[in-house]
Formats: sequence, C-alpha cells, structure tokens
Amino acid sequence: ILAGTSAGASAISEVMITSGNDDQAPKKCTVKMAPGLGFLSGVVIDQHFAQRGRTGRLLAAIAQNPHILGIGIDEDTAVVVYPD
Repeated sequence: ILAGTSAGASAISEVMITSGNDDQAPKKCTVKMAPGLGFLSGVVIDQHFAQRGRTGRLLAAIAQNPHILGIGIDEDTAVVVYPD
C-alpha cells in the first residue's frame, strides 16, 4: 500500500506537475513538469482538482506528454491500481 495527499499524491507518479495556473486555457508549455518518485508509470496526478479548477492545468500536462493518462483527484479520493 502506498498513499499520499496533496503534493505527496502527485509525487507518486513518474512525472508530476510542479506549477501552472489553474485558470489558464489548456495549452502546451503552460505547466512545469518534473520527475516524480516513479511508483506509478504512465500517469500524471493533479490534486485539489475540482476545488481549484485544475482541468485546464491537467489537460496542458497531457498535451505536453500525450503518452500519459491524467488523473485529477480531490480530498477524500482514492485511486486503486492493480499490478496488471
């Protein structure tokens, strides 16, 4: 079992969003990305998703990395991943 909240949830993935405006239209290069801890490959996780209106930010991250799946999570949210 691996768990993280807020930035800790984002750090679990292979790449993570480190900054970006919540209210900008989704365009490439409007978010900054960095390596995560790599426990979960092929995804990027953005936290406080609905509370802070981060749909555009997550879409921009996916536009920069079209091979990854974007997951937006909020408080009291869990993601269950099986090893297959």
